[in-house]
Amino acid sequence: MAKFKETAMHYVFLLTACVSIAAVAVICVYLLANGIPTIAEIGLGNFFGLTWKPSQNLYGIVPFIVGSIYVTAGAIIVGVPVGILCAVFLARFCPRRLYQVLNPAVRLMAGIPSIVYGLFGMMLFNIAFGWSYSMLAGICTLAIMILPLILRTTEEALISVPDSYREGSLALGAGKLRTVMKVVLPPASGGIFAGIILAIGRIVGESAALIFTSGSGKDNLMLGKTGNFFADLFAPLFQSTRTLSVHMYNLMSEGLHMEEAQATAVVLLVLVIAINAGSAHLAKKLTANGLLGPHSEGYEYEMSFTEDGTPQDGQTANTITVTYSNYKNTVFQYNQDKQVYLVEQYDSPFIDGNDGSQISTTNVLVLQTDYSTMDDGYYSDVSLTSGTGYFACGGKMIPINWEKGDHYNQLRYYTQDGKPLTLGVGKSFVCIAPTSRDVVAE
Repeated sequence: MAKFKETAMHYVFLLTACVSIAAVAVICVYLLANGIPTIAEIGLGNFFGLTWKPSQNLYGIVPFIVGSIYVTAGAIIVGVPVGILCAVFLARFCPRRLYQVLNPAVRLMAGIPSIVYGLFGMMLFNIAFGWSYSMLAGICTLAIMILPLILRTTEEALISVPDSYREGSLALGAGKLRTVMKVVLPPASGGIFAGIILAIGRIVGESAALIFTSGSGKDNLMLGKTGNFFADLFAPLFQSTRTLSVHMYNLMSEGLHMEEAQATAVVLLVLVIAINAGSAHLAKKLTANGLLGPHSEGYEYEMSFTEDGTPQDGQTANTITVTYSNYKNTVFQYNQDKQVYLVEQYDSPFIDGNDGSQISTTNVLVLQTDYSTMDDGYYSDVSLTSGTGYFACGGKMIPINWEKGDHYNQLRYYTQDGKPLTLGVGKSFVCIAPTSRDVVAE
């Protein structure tokens, strides 16, 4: 019976996937079949011209293409930094009570219809600010509209970064802001970039919000009209602007140029595919060059490194279990051949995001201190001043003391008799564990 259910669900999932793919394929085929003949009939030179005057057989849509690019770029430039900073605040700095209020509010914003955003933008930017129908009003409205999407994807990306990145930075004395900006944010950049791509896809096809704010002016392409490049570049910000999606809406609502509307849909489809493909290619290049994805800035330990930092008088520590809570722990398994500890979390190998290998370390530092954790287990407030802990290397472990030093507030580590701690040459892994939990070595 269980096998039958599993097989049945397999075919259900396969069917739903095929239906989704088929729906997209039918839409694309329909648009191409109806739009391409219209483009051929109008002529490429005429269709991609600068003037839209159907009464004179002029069907140029270049101003609308440029308008779409302007509005999309402007909304991303305005909305993405605000969304990322808000997400950083919610994920790492927001007090618990305020978070419990803001988190549902952000989720609610994601469900507001775009036409409501358009009405809000018209009342605020067009009327209250006196911008009238303008590209700038449309840009600001779309920037507000994509905030929930950027915020949620960024917050999820920040939460997915392993706690060891943050804990290691804090243990070395870096402040919370430096830790978030230099250690936590870079590994989350891949998820953030994916959210930006999703936001671009929503903006390019948006029409309802723009009808209320930017209007449908069709003579807003200014480049080359005055001879002053910068004047031509920024003048459209304060003029009514028509994007491809708004242009399609106008043609369909008038009912006089249905064929041209379908041809415009082909261009919009190609534009969306090109933007998504270009963004994906850029993300791949940046990841390959180490500018995007899982990486973090290194912090140097202010301690001496020797060829053999194994504590000779320590207890046997071939397996070390550091428990953080009822649902999370970190296990270090000593590999005698490689003379390193292999790291596991959640009963699975802890994988390095750069090369896919299991993370290994020469030195293990466990710092025990008091810290608070939110109910969801993601937000913690750590205060590192001084305390006790453990140091392990070469299958041996000893208790240690630690305190914050004067040099950049980096932590200093000592053996229990007060001598500076000596680490073995190689990688070091720092854990911050609550004092209420035991560290078990076997």
